Amino acid sequence: MPELEAPIKKEYDYSAQTNAKPGFPIPEQFIPTKKLGTIFGSIILLVIFLSLLQLPLDSFLSGDINVKIGIGIPYTFLEFNLSDTSAFPLKISGLILDLLIYLVISYAIDIALTLILKSGETDEDKAKQPLIFKDQQNTIADKITKKVFEKIEPKPQTPIV
Repeated sequence: MPELEAPIKKEYDYSAQTNAKPGFPIPEQFIPTKKLGTIFGSIILLVIFLSLLQLPLDSFLSGDINVKIGIGIPYTFLEFNLSDTSAFPLKISGLILDLLIYLVISYAIDIALTLILKSGETDEDKAKQPLIFKDQQNTIADKITKKVFEKIEPKPQTPIV
């Protein structure tokens, strides 16, 4: 009867060294939060407000009809042409590019805010005490020091008149 070979034992277990969750390669810090929509909307409102600040008021006051009002930074996605009112004001390519740029900027702001606000330790880390600062028993030197300072009484201070 042939002898059965014993299974080969692994010297090292590499499974405990991986910190990532299996099947989920994106770290938690890079997942957008609920603030993303607020930041995205505020960026769009800011762009519209800045574009309206650039209105050519001097052309309006002088009565010039050949004025174009463009809304959008860096690409114009709304363009109102006062001389040709039948032209469609929405520019699809500018809108798509601007929205993608605003989305990337708002995602970056959201991730930065999340990292800044959660940069401190977590509650689990705060609960654990490092071994260096672990509560230790009083040593002989601590007991002697305590007895010496208990025997010394402070001198009463006389008030200065």
